[in-house]
Amino acid sequence: MGAGGQSRGMRSWWLALSFSVMLSCVDPSSAQIKYSIPEEVKVGSVVGNIAKDLGLDVNTLEERKFRIVSGSKEAQFEVSQNNGVLYVHRNIDREQVCENVSPCLINLKLVAENPMEIHYIGVEIIDINDNSPSFQEEEKILEISESVLPGRRFQLPNAHDPDVSLNTVRVYKLNQNDFFSLQIRESGEVKVPLLVLQKALDREKDNEHKLTLTALDGGNPPKSGTLNVTVTVLDSNDNHPVFSQDIYSVSISENVKNNTSVITVNATDLDEGVNGETEYVFGNELNADLYNIFSLNKVSGEIRTKGNIDFERTDIYKLEVHANDKGHPPMGADCTIIIKVLDENDNEPEIEVTSLSKLVSEDSKPGTVVSLISVKDQDSGLNGKVICSLSNNVPFDLKPSFQDNMYSLVLKQRLDRESVSHYDITITASDCGQPPLSTSRTLSIDVSDVNDNAPEFLHNPIELYLIENNVPGNPICSVSALDKDLAENAALSYHLVREESRQMKTTAFLNINSENGQITALKSFDFENLKTFQFQVVATDSGALSLSNNVTVNVFILDQNDNTMGAGGQSGGLRSWWLALSFSVMLSLVDPSLAQIKYSIPEEVKVGSVVGNIAKDLGLDISSLLERQFRIVAGAEDVPFTVNPNNGVLFVQETIDREKTCESVSPCLINLKLVAENPMEIHYVGVEVIDVNDHSPSFQEEEKTLEIYESTPPGKRFQLPTARDPDVAVNTRKHVFLN
Repeated sequence: MGAGGQSRGMRSWWLALSFSVMLSCVDPSSAQIKYSIPEEVKVGSVVGNIAKDLGLDVNTLEERKFRIVSGSKEAQFEVSQNNGVLYVHRNIDREQVCENVSPCLINLKLVAENPMEIHYIGVEIIDINDNSPSFQEEEKILEISESVLPGRRFQLPNAHDPDVSLNTVRVYKLNQNDFFSLQIRESGEVKVPLLVLQKALDREKDNEHKLTLTALDGGNPPKSGTLNVTVTVLDSNDNHPVFSQDIYSVSISENVKNNTSVITVNATDLDEGVNGETEYVFGNELNADLYNIFSLNKVSGEIRTKGNIDFERTDIYKLEVHANDKGHPPMGADCTIIIKVLDENDNEPEIEVTSLSKLVSEDSKPGTVVSLISVKDQDSGLNGKVICSLSNNVPFDLKPSFQDNMYSLVLKQRLDRESVSHYDITITASDCGQPPLSTSRTLSIDVSDVNDNAPEFLHNPIELYLIENNVPGNPICSVSALDKDLAENAALSYHLVREESRQMKTTAFLNINSENGQITALKSFDFENLKTFQFQVVATDSGALSLSNNVTVNVFILDQNDNTMGAGGQSGGLRSWWLALSFSVMLSLVDPSLAQIKYSIPEEVKVGSVVGNIAKDLGLDISSLLERQFRIVAGAEDVPFTVNPNNGVLFVQETIDREKTCESVSPCLINLKLVAENPMEIHYVGVEVIDVNDHSPSFQEEEKTLEIYESTPPGKRFQLPTARDPDVAVNTRKHVFLN
């Protein structure tokens, strides 16, 4: 090996060292699997292969003590350590496990040791039609007076079926007879059978009727249960109570105190004894909520307030009251009570946005309607009359519409998205009641972009230092422009300005990637024939009316020792050796407090971008840098920079990823130690890598299941998983939304 071989070997050794990689551990993430099996499946039936679905090594399951650690001692499931198969250990009755809860989900927690892993498995138990409808009692006896008119309805007991969905009670049937039919009343999920009298009864002819009520579920085939219904016909109590009025009407103010007397109804019965004694009850068809608002004295017929009376919720109540005597069978009468509620000013106005343009173009003209707003007040009279106002310092006006309590939110001046891209507009509505009440609502409006900004280059002109004998077809640099607009208005394309030079057509030997601005040399340059040249790059955005800007690139060709050694051959070889050494990196720690100058660049900056002129900023003699062997001798591992020994320019030689370089450390600072010899000088430079928002927040797991008791009071808080974002500062600030 000669002098040149030794130089090339040392250069290769340093280049290999600069690309070394440190291996780090990656935390494994947990997984969750859900299986489904029908109830009453045979013991030993396979539910699923957990090991396969979780990607576990079957050969290590027994050694790692892979097992289920949740559930009762009499567990319904077992997992095999031989093959990771989950199978049924005990007979499963869905009705015993979950009663009426649907879906029926059994959650299992599994553990494997060395290393410790925890997995959560859900097994849904699917209902089968294994239960028949049944009645609580075998026989129902109804006593019905012969004086009852056809059309009267009598509620029958409900059948119960512990199955769910289609497998529970769906249909009721009544055996064929001459006097009764069957009606079904829907009460939520429950079907209530009603016996309807179709034909007048005659006790002297038939004092008893035997009926059979059949309940069928929706299974295939359906299962059924029966109830024997005996109707006993009673003799007539031939006088019924009579109310003094068929309809009573009364008014009360809203928000009256509880136990306030509202009205007293009265009914008389011409019969004597128990047949003439009357009791009052609310009608069976009364809304259940009204029982919480009014009470009725069954002896006196007085109605009093029991709960809150709210005009805005209900301005009129209609109550049905039954008066029943104590005859056998008892007879009754009905009356209607109309209770009108008087309004008070106890409600704030309501602001309703009937339409809203959440996105307004920045070139919208003044007067453009952004939103239509309706303002309401549930109170009446003067209490519903509302005045609206708008928050200050926003470029919008609130104008009344032709309809009462309708407003238009309009633009009053032109917008500039690049100055302000978002507005929060507060609308306040106040009523004219005593005392007046008010409410506010905030509208969020974003300003959409138009193509009103041309691309801008960070530096113009750009200085590019290129070592001669470059490989044709390889990239030599990249240019990058920024556009303050958004989307297609900021999507840039690049092209070269093809101009003929008097000396040579340099742009004919260059090519540019129109998407990323990467420039490729199609020929190898020779320092002895060409030392410098210039070209221009134009950046054009993709707006409908595109805008463009250009940048000048000054290229300086750097010499290599590529000519036959003459009198100065030894000097040229030494120069090339130092030039190679100037691009190498010595790995050691640099104290960041020693930095004499500091530069800032965004991460993922284009390769070839200039960071700064170190020699100029340090006040060094640029003409003597090469002879003084100016170079980087210490810095962080895999330093993505190199320094030109001719002029001290520091530029990017590798793509920079802040998250890989510094992880979550902020600020991210790469510290360099540079040396110039003869005379010896040591300088310290810091390069801060600025974070860009190139990562999205992510959760460690895709799904989180919360189990909350139905008795949990409102206001109870539950911990949710935290999202992770490797960016820093405002780029990692998270706003949480719940759908």
